[in-house]
Order: sequence, then C-alpha cells, then structure tokens
Amino acid sequence: KQVNYLYKSFLHENSFSLNNLSLSINSGEFILVAGQTGSGKTTFLRLLDTLILPSNGEINFDGQIINNSSPEKILMKVRRNFGFVFQFPQRQLFSPIVLDDVEFAALNFGNNKAEASKKAKEVLKQIGIEEDLWEHSVFNLSVGQMRKVAIAGALVNQPKYLLLDEPTSG
Repeated sequence: KQVNYLYKSFLHENSFSLNNLSLSINSGEFILVAGQTGSGKTTFLRLLDTLILPSNGEINFDGQIINNSSPEKILMKVRRNFGFVFQFPQRQLFSPIVLDDVEFAALNFGNNKAEASKKAKEVLKQIGIEEDLWEHSVFNLSVGQMRKVAIAGALVNQPKYLLLDEPTSG
C-alpha cells in the first residue's frame, strides 16, 4: 500500500518552515529526511503525527484531509497509524514508572487497563527492558534505557509507521 502525503505550507515563527511538500511512501520503505538544524525535519514529523496542525494549507494523508480545524475524531484516526519517538526521550516520558508510561499509550487509544498492561509488558520484553526495571522511575534510567522506553510507548499500539526524530543521537 502506498501512503500519499501532500502538504501545502506550515507557518512557523513568521516564516514558512515547510512549503509545497509532496511525498509518497510505499509499504516497506524506509525514508530518511536530512537537512540543517531548523530546516523543518521535526516539524514535518509532528505534522505527520498531527501533534501540530498546519497553520494554513492542508495535509492529505491517505485520502484524509487534515487542516487547522480538523475535529479530534479525525485526528485520532490518523494518529493510530503512527508511533512517534521524540529526539529527547526525557521530553516524551512523563509517567514516573516505566510500565505506567508504556501503558498510557495503549490506554490513550482505547485499551482497558488489563489489555494495556499486557501490550506494554510484551513490547518492553521485545525491546530489551528487563522486568526488574518495569516498576522503576523512568527518570532513574540511563538515556539509552529511556530511549527504549520511549520506543516501547511508540510501538505498543502496533502502528503502521514509526517516526523517529534524530534516531542516531545518543
């Protein structure tokens, strides 16, 4: 399946950080977006995941039109497709306990507590976070462990697409 992404423009700090961007990604492809600091890479990822909305113009994601007045119901439909891992895991993690942090993502998409816990434990095992760390504070982990927990939170709902902001840092 091919995902088509058309983006008209995004106004950021009184200048266009993205303008007339068009992109198609085929199933199974890995895409790298490279550029200078401030060139719009993170903005692009945040727009894909609808963490931010276009200030003007629109996004066409797989036939679904997103603009600055799109209802939350539509945004949630699009968000289900993406798992987003921030550049700095400290900015993504917020729950004091590792397991709770990963469970939150599953709860956010409608799973009950038992389902969320089961999914969180499965993905934590898959990415190599040992069980003895599940009840520890995320803020007492190493940066590498924090990054793994952030990845687990992004993967817990089995998204179609994984967005990694600065994946080689750290």
